[in-house]
Amino acid sequence: MGHGPVPGPELLAAVRLKQELLVEDVQTDPRLADPEVRFFTGVRLDLGDAAEAGVLWAASARAGTADPAVPRALADLGAMLARELTTSASLELGREIQNELLPLRPPQVSGYTLAAHSLPSLELGGDFYDWWRVGGSLRIVLVDVMGKGVASSLIAAGVRAMMHAALTHHGPEAAIARVAGDLETDFDRTARFATCFIGALDEATGVLRYVDAGHGIAVLLHADGSYEQLAAGDLPLGALPGLTWQEQTATLGPGDVLLVGSDGVLERYDRLSDVLEEVRRLYREGVDLDTLVQTIGGDRSVDDDVTIVAVRRM
Repeated sequence: MGHGPVPGPELLAAVRLKQELLVEDVQTDPRLADPEVRFFTGVRLDLGDAAEAGVLWAASARAGTADPAVPRALADLGAMLARELTTSASLELGREIQNELLPLRPPQVSGYTLAAHSLPSLELGGDFYDWWRVGGSLRIVLVDVMGKGVASSLIAAGVRAMMHAALTHHGPEAAIARVAGDLETDFDRTARFATCFIGALDEATGVLRYVDAGHGIAVLLHADGSYEQLAAGDLPLGALPGLTWQEQTATLGPGDVLLVGSDGVLERYDRLSDVLEEVRRLYREGVDLDTLVQTIGGDRSVDDDVTIVAVRRM
């Protein structure tokens, strides 16, 4: 990138080789001969493993004597730009890894349909969901770590791994207590907390045992169009040391839908009641579950991650 006439490949290759290059009259050096350029200065942008080295340059069709401050200023600007580009590439890689850690597809559960929608924000975030089967029970997890950036994403990865292990072998109440105890120091040192919804759905009876730790965006939509917001009186993980959580129960009857979302959903609606009315409208129209969660979640990134999971009993 640069300003002035566009230099040819010989000049750009020379900059990549030398780190910096200043030529007051290109025409005096046959190795760098360029029909459009006389004066040229450039610096190499070292982008590490993120990309090949780039070049920041300035050129003119007239020969000239450079002020010594010009190459130094260009070098400082190039170093700053390289840092920004490298950071941007690293964050993009982080987002890709986060997406790859999400379930590839919903588990196959006889008598149920499942759908999920996850739309990351423009930064690394702390949302994730997971679901898997243990015998005749469907395990469901949705966690939202406060804040954005590397710290939140790392904590989310730790919660994900620990929650999967704990909820595989224990019920929701015991699982969340184990994870909270193991991560208490991490939450305290990073000044973070995490809201979460974890559940164990008995596939035969439709009985859902769950814990809502400060999440508050879990709704049971009934086949007749009515709905109930599931109880959410407990505090998030990491909010205070020594917390306990109470397990609740709900029942999915035939045609009922369990819908759980992260607070990023509220970025698209003014109130939770608006979300619920939209869900009811879509449900009355008979849209399939995939269309429902994608419509609620949207297709454009907002300031926060948007994550929605839905389970319908047939």
